[in-house]
Amino acid sequence: RCMPPPLGGRSLLLAGCLRLVSLAVRGAEGVTYDSMPQRTAVSEVIQALYQSTVPPRRALPGPSYALVFPVLAAVLHCPSITPLHDQALSVLALHVAPEQDIPRDDSLTLLYHLLGIIPAYRSGCGPGYIRHTLHGHSSNASLHVRAP
Repeated sequence: RCMPPPLGGRSLLLAGCLRLVSLAVRGAEGVTYDSMPQRTAVSEVIQALYQSTVPPRRALPGPSYALVFPVLAAVLHCPSITPLHDQALSVLALHVAPEQDIPRDDSLTLLYHLLGIIPAYRSGCGPGYIRHTLHGHSSNASLHVRAP
């Protein structure tokens, strides 16, 4: 398996989520970013991804992260905050540290997008967190954001 448990046991769900993301990008078949967090498959994949990475503070290898990143991004592009946002953002925060062996550009672009569109994230992602993330002072940063 290329994914740690419990994410490794969700390969069919992950494939389905990637298909949903593809539809949301195109706006096809009524699938939008707004609907992504409410979909059971997406919720299960994000929860498994969170359980696989955040509590043990173990980032995924680059290729594995690249595979799941579109699902994370789809949830975080939903303009209204949902319970999945907190888990997805914690996973994202774990993977933007400079010492991670992953392409960080898309992750950092998504982080800045969130700071720009969702006011609750601006207060949760203070300058200290951003500074630590971008400059590598805190490799085990974890971020928890709550809706006001």
